[in-house]
Amino acid sequence: MLCAGGYAVMMFVMLASPLAMSHCGYNPADAASVIQWHLLGMFAPSLVTGKAIARYGARPVALVGCGLQALACALALTGEALWLFHIALLGVGVGWNLMYMGGSTLLSLVEDEGLRGRLQAANEFTTYAVMTLTAGTTGWFYFHWGWPWVLAFSLVVLALVAVTVARAPRSGVD
Repeated sequence: MLCAGGYAVMMFVMLASPLAMSHCGYNPADAASVIQWHLLGMFAPSLVTGKAIARYGARPVALVGCGLQALACALALTGEALWLFHIALLGVGVGWNLMYMGGSTLLSLVEDEGLRGRLQAANEFTTYAVMTLTAGTTGWFYFHWGWPWVLAFSLVVLALVAVTVARAPRSGVD
């Protein structure tokens, strides 16, 4: 749920942002800069995410990532300034990193090897199916509903993920 939800929002917002920027009159160089900052947000935190998980636990780190993605989407809803696109996409990237690393770590902590393997397979299938679905539908969704609804839908997905993860029973390993 964490990995798929994080990927869904990340793909949805990342793929729609250049369309929204073009609609706002920004040029392709501006969109490229926003995506560069987004990619930095996706991968640079990996230098410290493992340490944060070791210190605070995988579930709290993943939930912070969920909150960060939600905050970034909410920020993007406040306007169309270039700096808002930069900060929002950077935040979505960092949030994705925390959700994906936290979710993956939780899977690796399942003690039953057989169950862990089945859960990992289900997680990978679900995550990449969601990625494929969002990649294939983002343009259509943006065209019919617009940037604010991309962000609002993302907030709904994040709320569902956060509630599900927060209410899930805790094991002795997280």
